[in-house]
Amino acid sequence: MPERRQRLLLTFITREPSLISGSAVPFAHWRQVVAEYAASRLQVHANHMVPMMLSYGAFSAWMAACELWLRGDEADPGKLAELVDRAFRAQAALGSQKSVRNGGG
Repeated sequence: MPERRQRLLLTFITREPSLISGSAVPFAHWRQVVAEYAASRLQVHANHMVPMMLSYGAFSAWMAACELWLRGDEADPGKLAELVDRAFRAQAALGSQKSVRNGGG
């Protein structure tokens, strides 16, 4: 999908109230899939706090990257995939006490 079209779609999904509420079910499903994956790796149930926390954290990292990408801040240049990668690296750095200034790098 062309970048301009991606921006338009994400702008509508993240800022239009009717689309935000309509996104709740697909986003909840996405978080559940992430929680199930984390649970299988941790050998706990998907409704355990840690897999649920990880799924919400992953969703938050993705949303933060999308917001930066949509704003086009000069301080955070780059394509969406690069920003998502930086967001996940920053989260990993927080968990391991590394510097988060450059996205965990």
